[in-house]
Amino acid sequence: MRLPSGHTRRGRLLREIDAECAALQPPGSGRRDRANWLAIIKLAEWEELQDHLGPHGCTAVLGGVSRFIASDLPDAERLLQTYDDEIRLTVCDRTKQEFERMLLALSRKIVGHSFVAPGETVSVTPAIGYAAFADEATFPTALRCARTALSHSLAHLDLRPTAFSDLLQAPSRWYEWMLRLGVARSVRFTFHAVLALFLALVVPFLIYMNLPRGVADVASAILFIVTVIVLVTTATLINIEGVLSLRPEQPLDEPKSPYPPASAIVAAYLPNEAASVVSTIEAILGIDYPAPLQIILAYNTPHDLPIERTLRQMTRRNSNFLLLRVEGSTSKAQNINAALSLVRGEFTAIFDADHHPAPDSFRRAWRWLSDGADVVQGHCVVRNGSATLLSRLVAVEFEQIYAVAHPGGARLRGYGIFGGSNGYWRTSILRETRMRSSMLTEDIDSSMRVVCEGRRIVSDPCLISTELAPARLRSLTHQRLRWNQGWLQVSLRHLRPLLKSKNVSLRQKMGGFYLLAWREVFPWFSLQVFPILAYWIVNAGSIYALDWQVPLLLAATVYVLSTAPLQSLIAYANAAPQMRKRVGWFLIHMLFADLYARYLTLLTRVAHLRQLFGEREWRITPRSINHAAPVSEIVDPFHEGDMAPPEEVTRRKLADSDPLLVQSSPEVAPPGFSKRHQ
Repeated sequence: MRLPSGHTRRGRLLREIDAECAALQPPGSGRRDRANWLAIIKLAEWEELQDHLGPHGCTAVLGGVSRFIASDLPDAERLLQTYDDEIRLTVCDRTKQEFERMLLALSRKIVGHSFVAPGETVSVTPAIGYAAFADEATFPTALRCARTALSHSLAHLDLRPTAFSDLLQAPSRWYEWMLRLGVARSVRFTFHAVLALFLALVVPFLIYMNLPRGVADVASAILFIVTVIVLVTTATLINIEGVLSLRPEQPLDEPKSPYPPASAIVAAYLPNEAASVVSTIEAILGIDYPAPLQIILAYNTPHDLPIERTLRQMTRRNSNFLLLRVEGSTSKAQNINAALSLVRGEFTAIFDADHHPAPDSFRRAWRWLSDGADVVQGHCVVRNGSATLLSRLVAVEFEQIYAVAHPGGARLRGYGIFGGSNGYWRTSILRETRMRSSMLTEDIDSSMRVVCEGRRIVSDPCLISTELAPARLRSLTHQRLRWNQGWLQVSLRHLRPLLKSKNVSLRQKMGGFYLLAWREVFPWFSLQVFPILAYWIVNAGSIYALDWQVPLLLAATVYVLSTAPLQSLIAYANAAPQMRKRVGWFLIHMLFADLYARYLTLLTRVAHLRQLFGEREWRITPRSINHAAPVSEIVDPFHEGDMAPPEEVTRRKLADSDPLLVQSSPEVAPPGFSKRHQ
């Protein structure tokens, strides 16, 4: 059934919904996982459209969106109504997965389409919240639930429709229990580290000791050989990446098309990055680019700060610099998504608040993009390596990552990876992809989604931007725990879609398996040699009683350990000019490489346990700086958006204001909702 868009009385709408659902879903005919759904669609740019187009222009745009939705949906099983500032879509007898896929496809099509208003063509960003209902009696509750989910969707702007039920998902009981007991983060980290070593070393040893002797001997021998093969294969692949990185791909000498307008989004959390953000904006303002360059600082802050006055003054001096305070934001992803509605460039660069891109960076990036690349990842160079011994190690490690692993891995796999900063996107693709704040590493998540769609990501080690590295072990630990847990989340979510994607070649799928699956299993496999040797020594009575195992292990150990100094040498050969002057740093890294790598591998295991126990904390990495940015008096916020509070606050407010709301979802039925829908 298809109804024309337009204003409808509430009573008439409810009667139509009730009749429609009764006709489409006779009693006893529905499956248990099917339900009736209400979605509310709102345009994130609505306030801006009102300022620029007026009431008639806004009505024209909303009507165009409504007609676009109507033309894309089948005529049956839906009701579509347009109100003053929103569109309501009602669909009956669908599973949550079916309805969510429908809404996601609609969202992506809307963001890629232009709509005509009087004298203007505009692009819009849809935010969608939805909830389940049973009949006319439960529709008002579903409407309130959908509005709550909509406010969450407006806060994130990642094009994903938000179900009200998703807002009710609580952390694991284990994590809640730890929080209630007031267990400090440091204690939880120690517990996870000890547990990780216990699971990797002690548990396998106990299993061998308790198996029948013959079974244990055969199993341990097979697993020993497999472990050695895993270690040698991993070291070989790392060395192949290193060799391939010695001759990285280069962009065209001249672009295939003239330099277009470009944009830069700087995502910041204040006050954590207040001291570095001004110098970053000044560095980007000094970029040598022949076309218009728009700069947007998208930031969130818990309270007004003196630095905001300084930033506002910079906007007055530079007409191409925009300041966007994203109210309600709790993540970098939300800041980037909010800024996309203001982006005017054909391609967009993303920077963290401490990044200083090279003067020719935008020119070089466009030479790649004009030649068919969709995303270009540059080389991030640490500029505060002299701060501490740890920052020196991180500085060399970043050379290994961005000058060796990224370009070498891109040639080996057939695609690169967007690393979160110093990345240059075609704006149209960035608008379609967005960043998801539900992921701890939203950059890797977006990379995998782009690759699954057959897009091309290139890695350019000569596209340089400098940044600040953690100078303290605590800061490094928090950063790498988030990275590793985020990688695990990406692996769990994207490995199967990547292997199934028709847009990905066999070589790319093999590379994806190594990148997403192998790297997660390896930290646990790498320790299995020790419990096996311990079992053999206990049974043999002495290590000298072992025959073939020791020579094989020694040969594999020598080969694996040779990988670290070789990587350091290749990193030095490929290093940025300012890093090649730091020969001593590379020598220090070679000396401490094994110990440093073991600590990072331990953090990977701890991150796995954090994910298993339901810890989803996102902590800002503190920045080490040498000079503070200028400050001035406090000013009013630049922008006030329609943003939702964090999920936990939302749940509490709902429970206090309306008990029906926290009960209304596909999983928790509202009053009158049949249990067969649960």
